Amino acid sequence: MEQHDPSKSENSILGVASIGSDVSEQRQAESQLVHNAFHDSLTGLPNRALFLDRVAHALSWTRREGRKPFAVLLLDVDHFKDVNDSLGHVAGDRLLMAIGERLVQSVREADTVARFGGDEFTMLIEGVNGPADVSRATVRIHNEIATPFTIDGQEIFTTASIGVTIATGDYDQPEQIIRDADTAMYRAKAQGRGGSEIFDVKMRAEAVARLQLETDLRHGLERKELRLVYQPIVNLESTAIVGFEALVRWQHPKQGFISPAAFIPLAEDTGLIVPVGEFVLMEACRRAARWRSLPGRRASSRQREHLEQADVARRSRGGRAEGAG
Repeated sequence: MEQHDPSKSENSILGVASIGSDVSEQRQAESQLVHNAFHDSLTGLPNRALFLDRVAHALSWTRREGRKPFAVLLLDVDHFKDVNDSLGHVAGDRLLMAIGERLVQSVREADTVARFGGDEFTMLIEGVNGPADVSRATVRIHNEIATPFTIDGQEIFTTASIGVTIATGDYDQPEQIIRDADTAMYRAKAQGRGGSEIFDVKMRAEAVARLQLETDLRHGLERKELRLVYQPIVNLESTAIVGFEALVRWQHPKQGFISPAAFIPLAEDTGLIVPVGEFVLMEACRRAARWRSLPGRRASSRQREHLEQADVARRSRGGRAEGAG
């Protein structure tokens, strides 16, 4: 009888071949890409995207499980531009790195410190019992920042303004929490820098009103709603009028006359002081040209830096010529 040899069968398994490749480098590269997408390249801290994600999770837990409120702190380094302008951007970058390290040291390990962009940092502090907890945290942070930094052998003193939102389940989006912290931070800067403010709803109303006032002022300049009033300058010895001081007023179409104390600081902060100054100068020159027959000097109240930006000589000549015509 003929014996069957399995090795000669067409369907028999003759052996096993394997093909493999080392994917560890690929996985490491993918992991690095993910890390870079969610971390700041300069400081190595979480970036804006990762911070917002963690705030979103904290908000979700607070709303769903009734956990304690958490706090979001927005920190802006005061006068950071002066460091860049005087010592250079490399020194500025090293200062930001050093600030980031100190911020990490000033909070708990479970908290999050992120670089939000530029010279702004954000912190997520979970499980706060109220304003007292936040105040203690901001004091620690201010103390850390107040200690001088040594960058390239140069001692640098700096301060920071901090805005705080104590977040409960009343918020819907993490961006709303950041917005309110930003509003509080600008309030802190307005109070003299180097301080901190906790957000309250009045700040939001004030911010909205300020934005509306800025919009109205821009339209007011276009619609020529500004007016000048004049008060005489009198020589006390002779009682003679020796000149006039021009004072700007704003005739708002709905609010009536608005005091300069209300809109001049806003104009200075937004750059609108330049067109306001141009208007004052031109209008005062036109009026002075009409008063040539009167004795004495005429003066308009203005700040030198504003006039330098407004091309004073050319515009004042134009105003005198127009007034004479």
